[in-house]
Formats: sequence, structure tokens, C-alpha cells
Amino acid sequence: MCVIRPTALIGRAGDVLVVQGRDAASVTAARAIDPNFADALLEAHEAGVRLLGYRCDVGLKEARINEPVPVILATDHRCADLVTC
Repeated sequence: MCVIRPTALIGRAGDVLVVQGRDAASVTAARAIDPNFADALLEAHEAGVRLLGYRCDVGLKEARINEPVPVILATDHRCADLVTC
């Protein structure tokens, strides 16, 4: 079991997003797959919820949370404007 207790979330609401892959440079919602989740993530950010992204290595016996990566949000449905958390 992996427990993440980022000090950045002390006293705040937060959400931790994990992306698989050693070469991942950021994490973002896949609007084409789940536009409702992408909208909800943006709304949460705009309401002050702290979004933290982490890279994860997955093996046959374990998954390991590694270093933080930026969370990228589309600020509109066309994905023209981006916000990095």
C-alpha cells in the first residue's frame, strides 16, 4: 500500500492524479474519453482544490509513486488555453 501525504495539502482540499510511465512529463484529463471528468477537474481547480500530479512506475509486483509532474488543465472545451497547476 502506498500512502501519499503531500505537505502541500495540509489544511486544504486536494486531489492526487497519478500518471503511469517513466517518461511522462505531465498529467491531464483525457477530454476525448471523459469530458465530464475534464470539466469537473477544471471546476475543482477553479474552486480552490489543489491538484497534484505524480509519475508512477508499474511493475509485476508493485506500483511505485515517483516524482511530481505538473497537472495540465484545458480552460475551455477547445483546449486552446491551458492552466498548469
